[in-house]
Amino acid sequence: MSSNSAMRTHVSSSSNLGPASEDFNDLESPLLRTESQEYSEDHVHDKSGPVRFSANVFKAFVGSGILAIPFGMHEAGLLAGIVSLLFVALVSVHCMLLIVETKQYLQRAHSGSGNGKQVDFGGVGRFAFGSKGELAVNIAVTIAQVGFGIAYLIFAGSNFHSVLTSYGVHLAVEWYILAMGCLIAPLALLRSYKKLAPTSIVANVAIIYGIAVVLTYALDTITRANGGHGGLAKGVRMFNPSTFPVFIGNALFVFEGIGVIIPLEQNMKHPQTFKPLFSIIMAGIATLVLLFGALGYAAYGEATSQSITDDLPDSAFVVVLRLGYAIGLLLTYPVQMFPVIEVFEEAIAARLDGASAGPVKPKLHGWRSVLFRMSTVMFTVAVALAAKDYFGFFTAIIGAVGCSALVFIFPALFHAKIMADSISTTAKYKDYFIALLGIVGGVLSVTVTFIEIINGGGKPPS
Repeated sequence: MSSNSAMRTHVSSSSNLGPASEDFNDLESPLLRTESQEYSEDHVHDKSGPVRFSANVFKAFVGSGILAIPFGMHEAGLLAGIVSLLFVALVSVHCMLLIVETKQYLQRAHSGSGNGKQVDFGGVGRFAFGSKGELAVNIAVTIAQVGFGIAYLIFAGSNFHSVLTSYGVHLAVEWYILAMGCLIAPLALLRSYKKLAPTSIVANVAIIYGIAVVLTYALDTITRANGGHGGLAKGVRMFNPSTFPVFIGNALFVFEGIGVIIPLEQNMKHPQTFKPLFSIIMAGIATLVLLFGALGYAAYGEATSQSITDDLPDSAFVVVLRLGYAIGLLLTYPVQMFPVIEVFEEAIAARLDGASAGPVKPKLHGWRSVLFRMSTVMFTVAVALAAKDYFGFFTAIIGAVGCSALVFIFPALFHAKIMADSISTTAKYKDYFIALLGIVGGVLSVTVTFIEIINGGGKPPS
């Protein structure tokens, strides 16, 4: 994203993999490098076994996005949602394996350079299409990361509003979102992931508990329907063609975790087991997301809200779910925003101080750093306020704009470009077809989602 990380020698053909050793040694994007630190920097000398690897993959893919999947099923239709979710999951996993394969190919091609430097997603993009390739990756990552943070604020604010309203505290949801922003603002001043490590445990426990509660209530609702004979809720449709594209963005939002796949693979004790183990874990996650979305929609039908937590009955379990999930996501907010803040700080500092490329990266200090970080948090709060009634639609937009590029478009194009001389013509056309799917799907999803918002579609959070 910044000029100091631009590739000095761009090689435009995979048949001539020969940039200088120093260029390959620099194939690490600042944004993606920082993003991956949560998963790897604390365990550089303590490689991940299957259990830790599985936990990190789960943490990377299961978050706030899953809560909008039942609403996505509502927009797509039950059968269409199930089929399309399986398709998105399958292609997403395939593309993540493609980017790891491309990274490994680059490192093998430069194994004689005498350095052990690893390359990340942004570095692969830079090798494929020069500094513009890395810039495109960093822009998409920025959209996704900031979008995740905004989604957390919307969810947390609306859930605190729901809980406290039930206890007689009547304030508009806007006040809760503003309060969330004030609470997390100090966390944005932290300059190390290590201080945030304990918060991920809270978030993980809250997410697992939340999923269990939602599935329990959904199954109970389905089994008690029709006088105890069971059945689908009123208004459940198998296919809803007019709003189906909205679900594409929701599904892509859930399956965007590609930025951490390369560091996770690099940190495995036995990297040769990555492909089978990762595929099995993702099959489990896809099954969980599928059950969550299908059962949630089947239980609440045409009344399904943009966040499934808004459909649950008031009870002690649900109160704990709403508050715990909200607090867990709020504590994860700094982790999502940290990479973006750090990279933009470097770019601004380089511009203000006239810093040049070098081993010491420029940093903002003092009041300038505080002002920038607080302004970034307030920006996300402002967007959350504007999108407060559109949690499901907002996740669809972020999925269609940022995640479609990261999950479908970039991995396929980078693989086709860098490995052009090592793959078959059929494989190249397959890569181009996947990239085309990402472009068309993203455009359709964004367009239909905005039309739905303008026409008043969806059920605003209560």
